Amino acid sequence: MLRAIDRIVEAACAAIILTIVLVVFGGFVFRYVLIKPLGWAEEVARLGLVWVTFLGAYVAFRRGAHIDIDMVVSRLSARARQRLGLVTNLLMALVIAVLVREGISYAKTFFDDPSPYLRFPIGLQYLALPAGGVLWLLALFVRSRGLLKPEKPGEQAADAGRPDSE
Repeated sequence: MLRAIDRIVEAACAAIILTIVLVVFGGFVFRYVLIKPLGWAEEVARLGLVWVTFLGAYVAFRRGAHIDIDMVVSRLSARARQRLGLVTNLLMALVIAVLVREGISYAKTFFDDPSPYLRFPIGLQYLALPAGGVLWLLALFVRSRGLLKPEKPGEQAADAGRPDSE
């Protein structure tokens, strides 16, 4: 299930990045070559950047691409790594849940405020946080569930739930 979600989110991130590149380049050409600035280009680029940041954080988590300092963890037993992984996932889930709640609050607060040029609701920017956060919470749940599975011979519990083991 998560692999299908990953493909959709990765495609969305690619489309958003492409849109940002095209809009910023177009904005440059119109501003400095044609001397007719596009006021809306910055709005679109900012909206895209916010969304790709939070969706990209989910993608990076699923790929195991976030910074991971394992100097101490690598010296622990498999069982201790498993427990530490569960505690870490729980703490991450708590922080992300708070961010999701605050993102929803901000989105509600600013949803009636229109952007200056395109008039889209400013709250759309803030919806990126709960959208990415909910995906991340789902991935944390799956990873934690993988850590709780009984160990198979030759498999280390701390690696269960990693993106390549799903």
